[in-house]
Amino acid sequence: MGMAAEPTEIRMARLEGAYEQISERLSEVRGDVQALRTEVVGIRSELGGLGAELRKHIGTQSSELRGEMGGLGSGLRTEMAGLASGLRTEMAGLGSELRGEIGDLGSELRAEMAGLGSELRQEIADLRRQVNAQFFWLLTFILGSILVPILRDFSR
Repeated sequence: MGMAAEPTEIRMARLEGAYEQISERLSEVRGDVQALRTEVVGIRSELGGLGAELRKHIGTQSSELRGEMGGLGSGLRTEMAGLASGLRTEMAGLGSELRGEIGDLGSELRAEMAGLGSELRQEIADLRRQVNAQFFWLLTFILGSILVPILRDFSR
């Protein structure tokens, strides 16, 4: 009985080691997720700052344009309208670029999270298989230790 317990203890130690490895990997994944969240928050903050700066810049430019347009003739008004249109187009392009970059970052984050989730699910499935095998091995051992004496008594 003592010898059969040793393989069980070894297997339990292996399971505990596997559990610790999974726990460490999960901690790493959590750390990576937290780092990604922090990075996304930083990016959002930077984008907010850029937006405020752009709004301030646009406001300043708009005030300057209104002052000049008030003092100039219709020819300057036409030219200024063209400049304003160009600014709007450029701003729309910048906004589109920023949205594209944010979308790309989001896609990368989702892909990385999916990969990490898949890896974690695989590790959990492996652990389940190991635990299942240990359970059936232990069940066989217990049933064998009960049935062998009973069968021995029947054969006498």
